[in-house]
Order: sequence, then structure tokens, then C-alpha cells
Amino acid sequence: MKNVQIKNIKKELDFWTWMMIITMVLGSVLIGPMIHYFHWLGIGITYLVFLIGIIASTKLEKIKIKNDIETYDRILAFINGKDPKEVQKSKFRYIWTSLISFIFFVGVIIGISYLSIILTDYFL
Repeated sequence: MKNVQIKNIKKELDFWTWMMIITMVLGSVLIGPMIHYFHWLGIGITYLVFLIGIIASTKLEKIKIKNDIETYDRILAFINGKDPKEVQKSKFRYIWTSLISFIFFVGVIIGISYLSIILTDYFL
């Protein structure tokens, strides 16, 4: 790939990554106050914010699949300008990394949401 193409793909990856992270964290932080002030409507608004994050994550996955950079090692090779297809991957490491990443991400989002609800009840 040319450097211009790699830079464009990096920009697109960065944009969708930040869009996913910001909306997921924002939805987690806002869930408590939204439920407190708007009740069921607040839950709906929070779900819409989460939906934007999910859409961003699917866009991100489509970009990664299109450029064959599914694993962390291939993403690093791609960012450093190397060919991602040259990176060897083991199935065990791929499954283990995916599982730990999923558990960590979901745990952090649930933890922030729970803390938001508890702090809202305490302070408001």
C-alpha cells in the first residue's frame, strides 16, 4: 500500500475508534443522571448514545476486515507501515486476547455505569 492510503486508513481508524470510546464512556457516565431526571426517556436517550458507539465499532470492524488487520499484532504492523499479512498468528492467542479484551471493556463500561447510578442516587 502507498503511504497516502495508509495515512487515510489510519485517520479513519482513529476517528471511528475515538467515536466508539467517547460514546461508550459518555453513555456509561450519563446513565445515572438520565434515569434520575428523565426516567424511561433517559434510558432511551442513553441507549441511543450506546447505539452510536455500537455503529462506530461496526464501522471500525469493517475497516479492519477490509484491510486484513484483525489482530493486535497486525494492527501494530499496519500502523508501523509493514505488511500485516507477514505477521504470524496463533489461534489460541487470538481467542485469548479477544476474550480478555471483551471482558475488560464490558467490565469497565458496567463499572462506570454502576458508579454513575450510585453517585446520582447519593448526590441528587
